[in-house]
Amino acid sequence: SGFTNIYCLVATHPHADHIGGFKEILKVINTDTAYFPGEKTGATAATSTYKNFLKTLVKKGVSVEDAYAGDYIISNALYRVLVLAPQPHPYEGLNNTSICLLVSYGDHLLLLTGDAEGESESEMIKDYKDAMRRVTLLKVGHHGSKTSSTENFLRIVEPDVAFISLGKDNPYHHPHPSLMKRLLKWCGAVYRTDEEGSLTFITDGREFEVKTAR
Repeated sequence: SGFTNIYCLVATHPHADHIGGFKEILKVINTDTAYFPGEKTGATAATSTYKNFLKTLVKKGVSVEDAYAGDYIISNALYRVLVLAPQPHPYEGLNNTSICLLVSYGDHLLLLTGDAEGESESEMIKDYKDAMRRVTLLKVGHHGSKTSSTENFLRIVEPDVAFISLGKDNPYHHPHPSLMKRLLKWCGAVYRTDEEGSLTFITDGREFEVKTAR
């Protein structure tokens, strides 16, 4: 890739499939700051994967910061990254503690949702409905689970492009047929990693393109 430093990393929530690879990444790429959902959400270092990740960050001198709805990870004249979720209160499941980001660059909005489900989506709609309208790219929540990307959420977001991150023949049978039906209704185009491999979104702030690995 040619780069060895990044501005920050975002650990959306404590599940291993969202943080398990960071230890290897940090062997070759450096950063000064890592963002986590704050403990007010109920997301704590409960698993060995999470604890080992935190130890790695401390060892490398990376500053660990809480992220709550309303925070800006970065905001300048070129682009901004706004945290839409989670709110600073306990959630029943870890998926809804996911850090969700709205990235604004030029003419485009990118919405990155972690594993956020209906509860978190409802909160985002309540507080940020106008900011979330008509995004260019939606990273579909929770790998295409039926519990995410609800009808009310997609009606607001109406993405030009939706990315689903999921494994081929996964044991959860993602993406769920009801979710796909909703996406095909509200999205311009849907791309899936199980069918097209790694997905890349590229933009100069005006034009954009999607590259697939196959």
